[in-house]
Amino acid sequence: MCTSQLCVRVLVTISITILLCVFLFFFLFFSFLFFVIFFFFFNDTATTEIYTRSLVGSVRCV
Repeated sequence: MCTSQLCVRVLVTISITILLCVFLFFFLFFSFLFFVIFFFFFNDTATTEIYTRSLVGSVRCV
């Protein structure tokens, strides 16, 4: 049997570890998702050309 302080410490440590693992998982997942979307969007030359032309068309020269 454990004392109440030891049990609380163990539970807090386990909770923090689980929260860190969940945070790390979501961080890595969304980083990978962003990389895949960014890579496939800007890797296509036609899409890049359309995107660039829309940017150039929206900027007015004074």
